[in-house]
Amino acid sequence: QPVDTHIDVIESDTISAASKYAAKGNKVLVVNFANNRGCGGSYKDDLNAQEEDIFRRSTAAFALSTEYDMQKNDFYPIAVETQARAVITEHLKILRKSKEEGFAFVDEREQYEFAMISVGAYDHRHSEKAMFIPKSNRLNGESSDVMKKRIALIFQAAYLLHCDTIIAGAI
Repeated sequence: QPVDTHIDVIESDTISAASKYAAKGNKVLVVNFANNRGCGGSYKDDLNAQEEDIFRRSTAAFALSTEYDMQKNDFYPIAVETQARAVITEHLKILRKSKEEGFAFVDEREQYEFAMISVGAYDHRHSEKAMFIPKSNRLNGESSDVMKKRIALIFQAAYLLHCDTIIAGAI
């Protein structure tokens, strides 16, 4: 049965957007364009990228990292080369405000819940084989097919988790 689909393009980081939509009562799925090789990328350092921001400001590190003895399974690497795999995490909570707000803790009533799908992002610097067409930023045929499958995983996860909002953006 068809449903109304709305696409909003907003200027926001991922966690702030998730908070905004969850506050309206939406069931949110955050797409984490993940470091394929390690949980949370470099979230303990000062790297200001999407995955690092998610891990600093939510319970994602506790849910996915084996470092805190809460998660026994190591899901990394998420996918190798032509695999279309992802890690789905439910019941994450927003804990902190943005870097501009000093990463202050949010009030308990603003600790909105969200689900997350971590999909290994393509990184041509660390690939074992050429994924891009030489001298371009376009994926080659095989890599393009894998990307299409990874995108399909995002929509499948939203459907299976009954999420009505997908936050697919990076800072």
